[in-house]
Amino acid sequence: MGLRRGVLVAVLAVVAAGCAAEGENAGEPMPPAPSGLEKFYEQAPAWGNCVGFGGPDDRFPPNAECVKITVPVDYSRPDGPLAQIALTRIPASGQKIGSLLLNPGGPGVSGLAMAGLANRTELSERFDRVGFDPRGVGASTPSITCLTPQEADSERAEPPLDNTPEGIAAAEAENREYADRCVARTGPDLLAHVGTREVVQDLDVIRAVLGDPKLTYLGYSYGTKIGSLYAERYPDRVRALVLDGAVDSSQDPGAGVAAPGGRVPDRLRRLRRRVRAGGRLPPSAPIRPGRSSGSAPWSTRCGTNPPPPTTRAASATTTPSPASPSPSTPTPPGRSSPSA
Repeated sequence: MGLRRGVLVAVLAVVAAGCAAEGENAGEPMPPAPSGLEKFYEQAPAWGNCVGFGGPDDRFPPNAECVKITVPVDYSRPDGPLAQIALTRIPASGQKIGSLLLNPGGPGVSGLAMAGLANRTELSERFDRVGFDPRGVGASTPSITCLTPQEADSERAEPPLDNTPEGIAAAEAENREYADRCVARTGPDLLAHVGTREVVQDLDVIRAVLGDPKLTYLGYSYGTKIGSLYAERYPDRVRALVLDGAVDSSQDPGAGVAAPGGRVPDRLRRLRRRVRAGGRLPPSAPIRPGRSSGSAPWSTRCGTNPPPPTTRAASATTTPSPASPSPSTPTPPGRSSPSA
């Protein structure tokens, strides 16, 4: 499903859920913060302009607001080192239902520009649209650093994979060197806590900081993994999920990667590096910075344009993507996923 079509389904599902639940969720109490994490869940964000947020190609609209909220690097040590999660928000233009959090996937793709999705729709009227950079990515700090710009340029110029025993040995040695650089330049303490497990907990902190008793979330590709794990961990804190291009955690990450005739394309080389790096780093291995955005000029009104018969609006809507690799396989920073 393309991004624009996915936005249409998202608007249908999220707004339809809003039409059904708007009354019953009014005045719903906030769930209590986990013991010892109250200062993170109860922080008051100081929204301001977006100067210094986003990449060089990001263009935020004039009504966009940005902020960084504080989370612990290790949730089991709330008094230990801290991290900053970058958020961007475009306030609802009409009567607000709540906030919609958006994630483009990746793993590790910047989500700040996602707040610009679905302009001039019922969704933009009824929801604050909120994008975020997952920990270690983009404007969130501290950031993951594995390669210098010069080293990254050199990697792009590498020749195709050599499948001889010598070539494979050289690739494995390079993978070990890459992992060692990640550890040396980022530090093992941060790398141990930049995985999906922590992002899901960050998502719950963001929900609370935004003042929403329950989460409304739109995730693409790997972002569906974040949403589904959130629902598993916090089933009573989900208002509506739209999961577009759902990844299959049980799928062999190498399935569908080999080219016809048994030839192995260069993207398998990147996949092997991911696996090798995962063998050297903690289970919550680093994720890759990047960016994704889009918009769709489309609108619908509650009660006047109901979802088509083929669209199911519910608390969780998924669109499978069988070819997607398993999100449990880490993507080192600076490397692109085979599905990208």
